[in-house]
Amino acid sequence: INGIKARILGEKFYIWLDPSEANAPSQASYFTLEIIDDNNSPYEGALGLLRTQNGIAGLKAGELSFYLFDEKGKPLDAYDEADSVIDPFRIELKTEKNLFQVLNRINASENAKYALSARLDREGRLIIETTGLYQTRSFILEEDKPILTPTTLLGRENLRYDQKSNSYFYLSDYPVSTNTSFATTQNITLTIFDNLGNQISQAQFTPNSGDTLDNFINWINTLDLDSDGTQDFSAGRDSEGKFYIKFKDNAINNVRVSYFTLESTGELVPFLFSKLATLAPKEEGLTHSLKGYEVNRGDNRIAQAIADSATETRTNLHLSSLENYYASIVGEVGTATKAVKDSKSFLEDLLRQLSALKDSISGVSLDEEMANLIKYQQAFIATTKILSTVEDMFEALISAKR
Repeated sequence: INGIKARILGEKFYIWLDPSEANAPSQASYFTLEIIDDNNSPYEGALGLLRTQNGIAGLKAGELSFYLFDEKGKPLDAYDEADSVIDPFRIELKTEKNLFQVLNRINASENAKYALSARLDREGRLIIETTGLYQTRSFILEEDKPILTPTTLLGRENLRYDQKSNSYFYLSDYPVSTNTSFATTQNITLTIFDNLGNQISQAQFTPNSGDTLDNFINWINTLDLDSDGTQDFSAGRDSEGKFYIKFKDNAINNVRVSYFTLESTGELVPFLFSKLATLAPKEEGLTHSLKGYEVNRGDNRIAQAIADSATETRTNLHLSSLENYYASIVGEVGTATKAVKDSKSFLEDLLRQLSALKDSISGVSLDEEMANLIKYQQAFIATTKILSTVEDMFEALISAKR
């Protein structure tokens, strides 16, 4: 069929549009699969379903990727931070499920850590927004798809850079099964280069038909091209099931390594490409259908948005609506006003009591003070006479002694 291609790569079966193929329809943007049966099948006419030996199965129709950012615009890793790769939060789209699969995945309890929520408004439009929880403050929505290419050479441009080791490594975007087998015998060539592009060393491997990815991993992990006792590579699956190939020996033949290339005559390199994600063109996929709508003169979208604004919950209002938040503010203001009035009345009573106490302490009676003054004066005069008499007695005693 012109414009459509199909291929088995590892454990996956891919069908995709190829507009570049000769005689391909120039306006084709998507395709459907429909069961045509003998009128006895309950699934006849169903779109996006395949009949298999195990029953009816759906197809993976794409993948939504949410690239998350914190309040400073720094990218957030949705999965394993140890691999130094910023991974988006991905949602796989299946053909046998409707749009609610997106809502269910985003709103699932196990995905609450990504701080996203999804809902449908009154017009049935899908709204995806941040919840204000955790670190996520903004996001970019993209649609990823695997790289399907007949290319048999995996080069430096397909690798990732590691600053710590100053070298490149391969890491798949999608999980990989190590039991994946390859149908044909193939020759695999691994070439190692320095940072100037000079070849340092090379190794070859020829797996047999039916060999699995595990056989390739075992071969990679046993390589010691300079016989220094240190394996040159480390290959395997990480905690997310993603496949990686990294340098383990930073120098081979006393030359610092930088990157490597892989070339195969069979399925290995196309398989590794299919585990890498690339952004779908803007005219393809679900994101093209979900693009934001334009506000046009005469429609009721603005009025509807204003009407909804009173009842919509807002993260800046602690997940409360405007209506409830206003009611709570009015209640708080009333309570605060009553408290201020009560405090004012108490302070006025206290001021009156203090003024009365001050007057009782500072009040003076002139008659009482004059009587006290005369009493103290008489006591002083009497004390003076006593002292004079005592003095005369002392003088008389001293004279008699003489």
